[in-house]
Amino acid sequence: MHPTSRVRFLACVLALCVGGLVSAAIAQEETSDPSGASEPAPTSDGAASDSPVPDDSEGPDADLVVTGIHVAGSENVDSLIEGLFTQGGYFRTRIGDEVSIQALSSDVRRVFVDYGPFADVQVDVSPADESGLAVTFRLTEYPRVQGDVEVVGNSRLSYKKLKKLFTLRDGERFSEYELWSTARAVEEKYRDEGFYFAAVTTHTEATTNELGDPAILARIEVDEGERMKVAEVRFEGNALVLSEDLEDACQIRKGKRFRDDLYEEDPLRIRAHYNDEGCLNAKVVASRREVSEDGEGMIVTYVVDEGPQFVFDGYTVDFGDADSQVSEKKIRGELDLRPGDVFSATQYRDDVMRVDELYKNRGNILVDIVDTLQPDTAAESVRATLSIREGSTITVGEIDVQGLSKTKDYIIRRELERMGIAPGEPMLASNLQKAEQNIIQLGSFIQGLRFMPRGTDVDDRKDLVVELRENVRTGLFTIGGGYGSESGVFGVAEIGDGNLLGRAYRVNIRGELGQRARRIGQVSFATPWVLGTPTSLRAQLYSINQRRFLYSYAGAITADDSYEDFRRGFSISLGTPISRDMRTFVTFRDEQVEASFIPLVEGADDDLNSFLVGARETRSVTAGLTRDTRRYRTSLFDPMAGGEDMVSFEHSGGLLGGRNAFRKYSVESSRFFPSWWKFVLALHAQAGYLDDRSGINPTYLFYERYWLGGIDTIRGYPDFSLIPSRAGDVAVGDATVPITPRIGGNRMFFMNAEYRIPINPMIRGLAFVDVGQVWNEATTSIRKDFDPIVSIGVGLRLELVAGFLIRMEYGIPLTSVPVYDTATRSVERRSFSPRLHFSMGPAF
Repeated sequence: MHPTSRVRFLACVLALCVGGLVSAAIAQEETSDPSGASEPAPTSDGAASDSPVPDDSEGPDADLVVTGIHVAGSENVDSLIEGLFTQGGYFRTRIGDEVSIQALSSDVRRVFVDYGPFADVQVDVSPADESGLAVTFRLTEYPRVQGDVEVVGNSRLSYKKLKKLFTLRDGERFSEYELWSTARAVEEKYRDEGFYFAAVTTHTEATTNELGDPAILARIEVDEGERMKVAEVRFEGNALVLSEDLEDACQIRKGKRFRDDLYEEDPLRIRAHYNDEGCLNAKVVASRREVSEDGEGMIVTYVVDEGPQFVFDGYTVDFGDADSQVSEKKIRGELDLRPGDVFSATQYRDDVMRVDELYKNRGNILVDIVDTLQPDTAAESVRATLSIREGSTITVGEIDVQGLSKTKDYIIRRELERMGIAPGEPMLASNLQKAEQNIIQLGSFIQGLRFMPRGTDVDDRKDLVVELRENVRTGLFTIGGGYGSESGVFGVAEIGDGNLLGRAYRVNIRGELGQRARRIGQVSFATPWVLGTPTSLRAQLYSINQRRFLYSYAGAITADDSYEDFRRGFSISLGTPISRDMRTFVTFRDEQVEASFIPLVEGADDDLNSFLVGARETRSVTAGLTRDTRRYRTSLFDPMAGGEDMVSFEHSGGLLGGRNAFRKYSVESSRFFPSWWKFVLALHAQAGYLDDRSGINPTYLFYERYWLGGIDTIRGYPDFSLIPSRAGDVAVGDATVPITPRIGGNRMFFMNAEYRIPINPMIRGLAFVDVGQVWNEATTSIRKDFDPIVSIGVGLRLELVAGFLIRMEYGIPLTSVPVYDTATRSVERRSFSPRLHFSMGPAF
């Protein structure tokens, strides 16, 4: 080697060694920074440099050319990194180039950032065996973590809950960043739980594993502090809006735990509330949080700048240059915000949405409405302009029904045609919405439906694609059993189909045999159309023999306090639409009923025995009217909006024959309100009144009277366990007849409120509240005897592939119930324990 070259070589090696150590230290410092950012080393003028050691005008010195690059020290990435060096383009040090301190420094950083973390990265530069330099990157890996991260000091939050936040796990390579990240996640969790001043620190300890290799024990120490609740929410600067109203608009509430996210989001809620009060320029200019003097709560203060309160100056409706298809008068009829009203942003948005819906319901599905507000600060008024580009009325072209494999195509098309959805007809949003409802109500074999307009070569005509998700497994065959409090051990066999022959026929055959006189046989058939008309038909043939407990007796309920209830008969029902949302129906029922008592306890009266011996026949006609506006998400069992109402009148006896003569009046209503995300608030109420027309004794209508309790009425109480609270004598003609609560009531009402929570497409959870009461003829004033039974609970509902709904609901009684003592002929109160209900069938 030339002497001059040797000197340059030695100087270079010395510089490289120093530079390598410095760059490794810098790189390690940067990787400990959560940002992980890295940049090439700048030159003296601030520009990134890739230049080698001082250029030799005679070209690269062969003694300083890199002839080999090696990576050592890592279990997993040595060969990968070496391969990237060989390929070139990824790292700056290349074989064949003269060695460069800046390039080596940049490559060290890149190894740290992209393939680390490493405890250290060293660069060795040494003469190669033949010529040039060999560059070796020596990687020092962190030891592995020994065991799970330990948490010390946590008493209010469980280790199991905190462990879910860990990103550093047993057996993995230790990383300072991952330990830091884990500690921050734990700290944030404590803040979310109200421990605002919780402090989290980290500690490590060197050790060895079972193989004698270096390892690290990681520990997190928590100083939880006190859980901080909101002691007070204060507002400053508000004059137009009361502090109470502003607090109602916030999620931060007095007595609730303090949460950073809610504290940061509430200024937006405050501003939205002010927008509804006409203060369009209102804003939260400052917010602060401070610990109360007793140190037990957080005082939150929002400082607001209300600005002026704007009065609405009216709407300007602008159709542009086109002739309007809808009169301005009709549009203004949809607008509730009037000149002189205090402006409300919510009311304004609702007005615009109603105008948009007006157009889409007449076929202008491409209508474009641009709404603009023009505030006049000096006059403290605001005017709105609705710029409407109506577009053409879109007519239906071809209808393409997709997604069916079992269901016949005409089953869907007839529902579309019934709603006026046919080629050449206007494509109205309201018709599409109602058709969707009708198609889903065909049965649970329709599990999804979407309408999609498709362009054609004519601007004002769109083909309609009806995309369906069909469940082809509509058949059911089950053999099983179970245990019920009333039936004991029982077995059941059932076969059915919810879409027989692909024609939406519903057929079901069920047989059940139980330990305690339980024998049930049912055959049913239903179809939504008859003879090419949307007239529904449902027929049922049944024979039911079961034991029912008499919960009206005081003391322990045993098998002696029960009777066998035997019913056999048939019913047939026809229904037909009379308007867009309303249907009328009529049902004929012919039923033979009989009950036989097991002897009662000695000394008990047996007035029921005197009339419950032998068969009695009910032959009745029921006429009713329903209004159905329910909207569904994907399933017949999952309404998300709208409601259903029904009124009915049943008449038995007279010209119809039969031994039972009565009239029964019923009212039922359900409402569904979409809530946050896909949650739904469902409300249901039902009331009934039985009018005895026999003129002999109301107790003869034992079979038709009202009881409550069970999964379909008031959960948490046994079936038929809720009876009237009064006993007494009532006049029937010239005679006086004793009325006891144990034969049920002639009036009833109950209400159910459910908050339904989707878990997945097949499973829904719910929380519920049930309220109801039964009265008999001894009650002369419902207002005075109003003492409803209340229960709460939770439940799960599973929708089977075959289209059946399994209900499991746990009810907790909150009130005691009236119990009739046959010995003293008085009503006492009795409490029930919580109860799990199980059923297969629809809810309201």
